[in-house]
Amino acid sequence: PPYNVREKDDKSFLYVEITKERFPRVLLVRGKEFLALGRRRRVEGYGPFVSAGSLREALRIIRKIFPYSIHPSTTLGAGPARRPCFDYEVGLCPGTCVGVISRGEYLKNIRNIKLLFKGKKKQILKSLEAEMRRVSKALEFEKAEKLKRQIFALKHIQDVALITEDN
Repeated sequence: PPYNVREKDDKSFLYVEITKERFPRVLLVRGKEFLALGRRRRVEGYGPFVSAGSLREALRIIRKIFPYSIHPSTTLGAGPARRPCFDYEVGLCPGTCVGVISRGEYLKNIRNIKLLFKGKKKQILKSLEAEMRRVSKALEFEKAEKLKRQIFALKHIQDVALITEDN
């Protein structure tokens, strides 16, 4: 019945929003809020996603492969005197809060996250493999090892509900 308020909730579908900041953040937003924000300021978003739990789990996996920041832009770039956040300590934040990562490197992670949500997993793998070959030729073996781990993790993602394979 239309007046059965017990069976209704005010929740709407979830969207993944990528903000337009110097160091973009990846956030979860409800549909009503996302549509309102999209009209005011042009935000990039993916969705709607029906299952909030599955989406949160997928973002948890993605964040381990391509670390991203969830800090508001007012707390970023405070310099070396600032302590790193807890997420940085456990490997989920790339260090934007303390200036450990360059903007260019960070934007590569964001680009890969966008491609992943667009279903371009093969394109990401090709670019990561090319980057791995380039840095290993330049004798930057730590970077090559990190890229190798990212490639391995991407090849083993099986969450087809959120990440579609491209043909």
